[in-house]
Amino acid sequence: GPCSPHVEAPKEALGSTAARRTITRRPFAEILFHPGQGDFSGQATWNVLVAQKRDIVPLERAATADVVVNTDEMRDLPDQLRTLEAEDRKSRGSLRQPQRIA
Repeated sequence: GPCSPHVEAPKEALGSTAARRTITRRPFAEILFHPGQGDFSGQATWNVLVAQKRDIVPLERAATADVVVNTDEMRDLPDQLRTLEAEDRKSRGSLRQPQRIA
């Protein structure tokens, strides 16, 4: 499978349990395109679906995304993700619903 990014401990610290742990970082966002192939890996914090035409994305495909945008809205995506991340931090524990950028 794909390799996870990790940070290795310095050789002199390998004796301690904490130093032997591999630190993995979850990807911030995964972006898929529609039409297109593939599914979200489930590894990223945010699943973004970029659709050529947002209003014709099959419901089951859109349901796997946290954010659905069309290609014209891509320039606003970084700001939208920052906003969603801030809102998510405020309301930890609640289920995220797919967001549609207007």
